[in-house]
Amino acid sequence: MASAINNRAMTIRASSSFSGPVYLVSAGWVAVIHLCLRAVAKPGDTILVESPTFTCYLQLIEDLNMLAFEVPTDPEKGLDLDLVREAVNRHAVKACLVCPSFQNPLGFAMPVAAKKELVELLAARDIPIIEDDIYGDLYFGPSRPRTLKSFDEKGLVLYCSSFSKTLAPDLRVGWTLPGRFLKKVKRLKFNTVIASSKFNQLIVADYLHHGGYERHLRRLRHALMNQTGNMALAISREFPPGTRISSPRGGYVLWVELPEGVDGLKLFYEARTNGIFIIPGLICTSTDRYANCIRISCGHPWHERWGAGIKKLGELVDVCGG
Repeated sequence: MASAINNRAMTIRASSSFSGPVYLVSAGWVAVIHLCLRAVAKPGDTILVESPTFTCYLQLIEDLNMLAFEVPTDPEKGLDLDLVREAVNRHAVKACLVCPSFQNPLGFAMPVAAKKELVELLAARDIPIIEDDIYGDLYFGPSRPRTLKSFDEKGLVLYCSSFSKTLAPDLRVGWTLPGRFLKKVKRLKFNTVIASSKFNQLIVADYLHHGGYERHLRRLRHALMNQTGNMALAISREFPPGTRISSPRGGYVLWVELPEGVDGLKLFYEARTNGIFIIPGLICTSTDRYANCIRISCGHPWHERWGAGIKKLGELVDVCGG
């Protein structure tokens, strides 16, 4: 596993001049996010996150007795850097937890210049960034987006990823390049789980070593792009006028803004009764925003059942209106 991870780490680090020990493997992506949060912050500290954000971030921050400070995002460009600058100037932000490439739930990819500016902005204040890049390999364009880690000159970016979204969730092989925090992350891991099982790591390492991974990724990216496109087309056809749909550049989720007055939480319950699963926008924030928004997954191959499900969901939107 060591040589396989090292090869990927070299690609991710790119122009980063920070040197030293590279990575740590743990049991899945959430596990490494958890370790990194504990390495850079303590109970009562404030963590800057995107808004809307992935609900597990908010739960994890809450369970660690930390505070989430939400900064609004642009659905195309990501974090509003002016608001980030204002936040770190006015508040005691201890760390930043972001997903800059194909963020869940909006699917945006921050422009390269904005990524560089974010790293430099927070580095000037010695604020660590936990970079969730779990979707980075699932791009729809011609090339993989650059990471925040590739601009890291001070070892302040704790890069996190896994093979859960690209190979299989049950492998539970997550990893981090935690920069200057490696020693602390290793100690926390030892005191939590001592060690990670090698069996699944060896399975992944063998697959990477024999060269099938990149070919698999090309097929997977093509499939996800088609599935996301088919889902967006179905939503635009079956949902009422005034519905707005995100245009993700990678990953496999769609963020849907429903007409004003539609209750996304009520729609969630109505959909569940009909065997349809969606995520209400309210759980992607700790505020009262996004009440008329939902998140829809496009991770399964397109099937006529999904078309029928979207048609039914569109009918339920009318039931849940103001």
